[in-house]
Amino acid sequence: KYTGVEIDDYDVTTMRTVLLEGARWGHKEVVDFAIDHGADIHWTDSYDMNVCHHAAAMNLDNGVILEQMIAHFGTLHHTVTPLNNKCVHAKDYYGQTPLHHAAARGHSGTVTLLLESGANADAKDAKGKTARDLATGWFSNHDDVLAALDAHKTKQKRARKNKRRAEKQKREAATKQQQAKQATK
Repeated sequence: KYTGVEIDDYDVTTMRTVLLEGARWGHKEVVDFAIDHGADIHWTDSYDMNVCHHAAAMNLDNGVILEQMIAHFGTLHHTVTPLNNKCVHAKDYYGQTPLHHAAARGHSGTVTLLLESGANADAKDAKGKTARDLATGWFSNHDDVLAALDAHKTKQKRARKNKRRAEKQKREAATKQQQAKQATK
């Protein structure tokens, strides 16, 4: 006896579930419903795109669903650092991450969200293309995405420089402390 549909039933052609379609078309209520009813957030469609790929690519809700999914993946996987968030780093059939999809379509706010969540701006797809390459492709030139990528790179350089400076100061303080100990002997 047929009792209805299951939350993870999918279209046989696209292999998209209710969760993927909700994320794709920016329907937060649908996404919330699917998650509340046990939808598999790891499900991928026929192109190996997960919920984060779809939310980043279409961006019909200005990143609300993507931000929710990044947080959900982090909680589910006990993410301590953005570097191991499976939502941000997942690759589709073409080796593209959600960052590739957002950059190619000119979604600068989504690009910024992904970068702040630990996305690798230097990740290459199966053809060796980075998000920057896709933002400057033959069919697009998304200056706002390029600015977001540049700002992130500058921020990373500054953070590395500050970290090196702090490590140097720590070493110098330890040396001074050691010298002071030896002087009192």
